[in-house]
Amino acid sequence: TACAPRDANTTQYAIGDVWNSGSTGGTLVRLPNCARKDGGSGVIDRFVVVDSASQTTMPQMNLYIFDNTITSPSDNAPFPLTDAEAEKIVGVIPITSWYPAGSALNAVSVVSNLTIPFVCQSSCNSLWVVPVLANTYTPLSAENLTLRVGILQD
Repeated sequence: TACAPRDANTTQYAIGDVWNSGSTGGTLVRLPNCARKDGGSGVIDRFVVVDSASQTTMPQMNLYIFDNTITSPSDNAPFPLTDAEAEKIVGVIPITSWYPAGSALNAVSVVSNLTIPFVCQSSCNSLWVVPVLANTYTPLSAENLTLRVGILQD
């Protein structure tokens, strides 16, 4: 489980903008312990995203999954993916359907039946995620995403 926080503002996102914690190179979302050991492997089976807001228009996004760190992109700016960083992608998960959760103050998206294999770098057992918007979206101030990943570890 990891949190993808964002700044306390309501600045509208454009298609292709990054959801991140800072306007100048925020913090990458790290999913720890994805493998049993450093350099380990597994298969991403499902992904659950909980949004702290439930609005009429929800964010549509692609979650770029990396097997190593990349330069942390700035919030609400185009995704500046380099060729070298693209080689670290293990998968991209589209988040397109949201459902009210609890008292309808939150929303949840579940993507199941994934088969995304990965091998962690030799010095870690983590994966990293960069959420990139696929629609125009106006967030609530300090809106957060909680990311939960289901993994079949080797």
